[in-house]
Amino acid sequence: MKILGKNSLSSKLLIGVRVIIFLTIVAMMLIAMITFKDFRDVINGQTEKISETVLITGVFIAGFLFVAMLIYLTSFLSNLKEEICFDDGNVTILRRISNLVLGGSIIYGIMSVLHIVFANNYMDIITYNAFLWILTIIMLCLSIGLKMFNEIYKKAIEFKKENDFTI
Repeated sequence: MKILGKNSLSSKLLIGVRVIIFLTIVAMMLIAMITFKDFRDVINGQTEKISETVLITGVFIAGFLFVAMLIYLTSFLSNLKEEICFDDGNVTILRRISNLVLGGSIIYGIMSVLHIVFANNYMDIITYNAFLWILTIIMLCLSIGLKMFNEIYKKAIEFKKENDFTI
């Protein structure tokens, strides 16, 4: 299967990413309803829900970054579908995706620290924080990997421009 152009892998991935964007927006609406309910309960004096409210709020905020990342990924895949591969616009898109993943990693790190502060149950701290720290590290490594890929992509564009001038 070819990677660039119509009826290629990039066009199939583009359809999949658009479906994931739709499902993520639906999930974020559900999370927003849960978050507003939890904030209402915290304001009414049910303070035992603070740690869960912190987690859900962090997931909600990270969801915005995830949707933005998917939208930029859609732009990147659209460029590949249109056979615009070695372009400076793709470098910008990849840099923005990398920064959004780094932002998500920072949000998850902050969430895990806040969860330690507000949690009442030590089993919740162990269960949720282990997951959050693993997710933070994975996203941090992914961001670093994307930054490295972006630098390699920049060099490929430079080499292509040099070869275009020599021909």
